[in-house]
Amino acid sequence: MTRVLKPFDLQALSIFLCIKVALVTDPACGSGGFLIQAFNYVNQKINESGSSEIENNNKFNALIEKCLWGHEADYDLHVLAKINLIMHGDGWNNIYQGDTLSSDKLPNDFFDLVLANPPFTIPYSFADVLGKYELGIGKASEELDILFVEKSIQVLKPGHDLYIVLPEGLLNIRKYSYFREWLLANTDLVMSISMPEGAFIPFGGSVSKTCILGVRKKGEKEDGYVAPKYVFLGKTVEIGYETGKKKYSPNGKNDLEEMAYQINEVFEGVRTTSNGGECGWISQSDITTYRIDASYLLNKIDRKVLEEKFPVLVPLKEVCKVENITWNVNPDKVYNYLEVPDISEATGVITNIRRLKGSDLNQSSFHQFFSGDILFTRINPRKSRIAIAPPVEEYGIVSKEVYRIVWKENPYIPIDHRYVLCAILKSTHVHNQVVRLSTGSSSSRARVQEDDLLNDVYIPIPSEEHQKEINDSLVDTTKEIWECSQRYLRTYTNNQLLLGTEIRIDDLRGV
Repeated sequence: MTRVLKPFDLQALSIFLCIKVALVTDPACGSGGFLIQAFNYVNQKINESGSSEIENNNKFNALIEKCLWGHEADYDLHVLAKINLIMHGDGWNNIYQGDTLSSDKLPNDFFDLVLANPPFTIPYSFADVLGKYELGIGKASEELDILFVEKSIQVLKPGHDLYIVLPEGLLNIRKYSYFREWLLANTDLVMSISMPEGAFIPFGGSVSKTCILGVRKKGEKEDGYVAPKYVFLGKTVEIGYETGKKKYSPNGKNDLEEMAYQINEVFEGVRTTSNGGECGWISQSDITTYRIDASYLLNKIDRKVLEEKFPVLVPLKEVCKVENITWNVNPDKVYNYLEVPDISEATGVITNIRRLKGSDLNQSSFHQFFSGDILFTRINPRKSRIAIAPPVEEYGIVSKEVYRIVWKENPYIPIDHRYVLCAILKSTHVHNQVVRLSTGSSSSRARVQEDDLLNDVYIPIPSEEHQKEINDSLVDTTKEIWECSQRYLRTYTNNQLLLGTEIRIDDLRGV
């Protein structure tokens, strides 16, 4: 039967945790979902151990009396957690209620495993408690999820693991670099799994883009601590149910189940699941504080494969730059306005540019572009909206979600072949890198940032002969399609005028 991952359910997580559990805690246990599944998992292992009945009874008693610990701020939920554990077989006596961050009920350096799904991005501002945490000292407030990570590391024994559900932004957004620096100073990365957008909507409505992060608390080498040599990475598409919908609806597709088999051995390269998810292993030595999300790290794995496949592979910044010109519109002026959806995601062709007054535009500020510019759409990069700007009088304007990609002097691509960049950026190898680098709360709102695009997207350089062939083909085809669309527009407009139809200025498409 396909395992279904619920954000508060250990059932799918446990397939990753093939370890002997001694003392486990959930510092934000809610109604006890993680602890119940931990109990079921370990109890099953006890029953399957083949030991005598007396030995199994001793192990079971130790499990329910000593091994399961939880803490929950909400009184009613903590009572529900106790009831749920009793109904599933006991283990409720170490469930505590109150503010976990100020509590002394979870001893430091005590637990073998911490499993957590704390509240996300909620500011915590109790000064006396903040001072007890390295990530809270001297601050007016800090996010609860960050403080729960530090609390979880505090209560872990050195050399033992935390698996926690977090907003993925903590792993890749620049403003959280201080958190990653602290995290990697105190732990070694074990696992980073990216969850699909909308994974939490059926369970409370949260739209946060989430991940499963696994870390191991560092210990002293003299005590035998050895850092994990490799980190497991996963980028899921399917997790057993329909994501992004309020109603929980199983769909029988689960990348996590497939990844469970991949975690048993370290392999090279990136493997794909039947649903389009990706997974792989990366060396611990390749981990930096810059980004630790699975998508970014999978790109690093892919880059090594590309280096073997292509003779010349360089970061995009070596051949071009992003040069945006902000333009504030005059409400009385008529503009050549390009809408993002008018850039074909399949081909990159533009056949439609509107002539609109500034007062009819829904924004006051845009990016300016000129005929022949290479336009790259940074929002929802899955759609790969990359194009050559068609002829426009003077200039055109487009959403600020579109970058101008400007060729710069380089030894790889001459200026006369610069449009080969359109084909390179839409190629599968490069497109996959761009998509992985995008960050945001949902696929439709995900964006690739300028620095990431230029610094972390590596492009293969075709031979000069192939560059010319691709460049000339793109230029000729773009020109031909544009001229054809304009002939059609003129024909359409003339026919409407002959029929006596009033033509408004915002109906006139084309330049």
